[in-house]
Amino acid sequence: MVNDFSPDVHNLLVFLQNMQGKTVPEISQACAQKIRHMELTGDPDRALVEHLKSMILLIRHLRRPPVARNEKVRHFLIEFFSKVQEYDRRAKHVLEVLQKMDSGKPQTGSSAG
Repeated sequence: MVNDFSPDVHNLLVFLQNMQGKTVPEISQACAQKIRHMELTGDPDRALVEHLKSMILLIRHLRRPPVARNEKVRHFLIEFFSKVQEYDRRAKHVLEVLQKMDSGKPQTGSSAG
């Protein structure tokens, strides 16, 4: 499944697969370290940097990542964070954000959520 994507998305998903077993804060920190490393080496993949930043914003501020508009990517992220939630309950909030994206159109007429 990972091979169905553009190189930057593929690299993001492989990077996240390698984070299996890490806690939510460790995943966020690893994303930030990867960004810093790419910038220091002078070889940043701008698209990958943006994807990594969106993962940090998802984890720290519960912002919807643009890359997750792709249904296959969203499904991958839901599976990934479901596994993380098995040992780190903080992944629950990340999963809720991703699952709300999965519902498609935003609910109207009610502010409850």
